[in-house]
Amino acid sequence: TISASGNDWVGLSSESWGQVLVGRSDLHYFYTPDAIGDKGPQDARSISVLGYVSTGASIAADTRTPNVVRYASPRWGLLDFVLAYSTDPYGSTGSMTSGPTDTTQKAYGLNLAPQLHGDNWTAGCSYWKAEAPAAAATAPNQRGDRVWGDYRWRGFDFGLAWDHSELTAAAGGAKLAKRNAWSIPISYVTGPHTVYFHYTVAQDDDVLGSGTGAHMGAIGYAYSLSKLTSFGLTYA
Repeated sequence: TISASGNDWVGLSSESWGQVLVGRSDLHYFYTPDAIGDKGPQDARSISVLGYVSTGASIAADTRTPNVVRYASPRWGLLDFVLAYSTDPYGSTGSMTSGPTDTTQKAYGLNLAPQLHGDNWTAGCSYWKAEAPAAAATAPNQRGDRVWGDYRWRGFDFGLAWDHSELTAAAGGAKLAKRNAWSIPISYVTGPHTVYFHYTVAQDDDVLGSGTGAHMGAIGYAYSLSKLTSFGLTYA
């Protein structure tokens, strides 16, 4: 029952074997080549659409996942990956004295995210699956798949991301939502200046029908005063 909502963990790290963390960690939702979050507000990032389905439910909580054991591999040639398991991605499972708050069905979350890194490109995918306690009627089971990549050339960074997300009822397994979304982010850096942009679209939900899609655009500029300080303006 960690009270802090950020990345909080204990773990072991090795340059040759990788890193194992236990606690609360970012999983799945944040994988995107969109660079606005580096120097601008998180709300302006493409994950404001990619991380949600049309019921308003957030995939992987659109923030850090609790109760996580997370392994991050070292870089092997072009490849590295993250493999994580949560004993309950929906919230605190209870203290050591009181035990789990819901024992009607074992909740869990699973995330596998491999990435390939080239000299001027990156590509990756992320698989997310979460099962909610059967009694949690407002917390459905989740499935998320995301593929993304970017290519860097002469200060430009051209990206692309595709996302598929589904929700099913924890009790009964009825399909609640199913939608596809995509995003095109572009950024340009020259000296202390950074300009960034993205256009992101969520298509109509296959279950909920027409009028349930969304689209988002954002543009921003940042000026780096130093390695630690920048001034920026963003419109989304």
